[in-house]
Amino acid sequence: MRIKLYTILFAGIFLSLSCVTRRNSGKPAGTQPDQNVAGLALNRDADTFWKLADSSSRRFRLISARFTATITDAEGKEQSVKGKLKACRDSVIWASLTPFGLEVARLRADQSSFGFIDFFNKKYFAGDYTYLKELAGYDLDFYSLQALVLGVHEFRGERSGLAPARSEETWMVSEKGVLRGEMRIPDKKVWFAKENLIPYRMEYSDWKTGDRVESEFKTMQVYNNNVVFPSSIAVAVKTEKKKFRASIDFRSIDFEDPETEFYFTIPEGYQPIEVKKQDK
Repeated sequence: MRIKLYTILFAGIFLSLSCVTRRNSGKPAGTQPDQNVAGLALNRDADTFWKLADSSSRRFRLISARFTATITDAEGKEQSVKGKLKACRDSVIWASLTPFGLEVARLRADQSSFGFIDFFNKKYFAGDYTYLKELAGYDLDFYSLQALVLGVHEFRGERSGLAPARSEETWMVSEKGVLRGEMRIPDKKVWFAKENLIPYRMEYSDWKTGDRVESEFKTMQVYNNNVVFPSSIAVAVKTEKKKFRASIDFRSIDFEDPETEFYFTIPEGYQPIEVKKQDK
């Protein structure tokens, strides 16, 4: 059950981002080059780059969205899952999974804790991010999850020391991973569109094991409140133990007045899932 549950839970973490509603419908993001961005071709100043990148970033505090995703494992078998995601930026990520029209799992992640409830088997997990390695085969903290789920390009170090590299097609910023307590925070790379510095791809790689998670944000949309978000996302996971990919389509999104409750109450009688820490 662990692998199937992990697949569903991972999908719930990385699936729900953005779509179109009648109230807050999106339109394609412009692809015309920004003249200020074009000037960066001869100017490698990091402060200038980040000022322009932030001006086109995903500006929101709360988000609520529904999604449908198709997950393909290493053997080519497909599984579809539907659900809902809610998040408060820099605070909490919450997801409810309803593959059969009924809620089968719920997860909640904040800066210090990660947990899920398996309603189907009446079990739950509640712990910190040192256990996510055993569950997912990959070391991630809250801000890593937020970046992959919401496309928020957060970096740990001072931005003045994160000079972008430019190629013919894109800008790319990389940051080396660190050891934080018992957690290996992975290497991070973010690719920005050369026309407008909108982030469209992120990669996390474990500098010890080579495990890798990639998110590619596709078909950018501009919403009524000037938030730029993708209308679809492709996720690829490659670890020593697990390989799969997910293709996600979105139905609805709300930045302006989303539900703000992040309910996570473990029902009475549910059994805890014990997970042993892996050797680092």
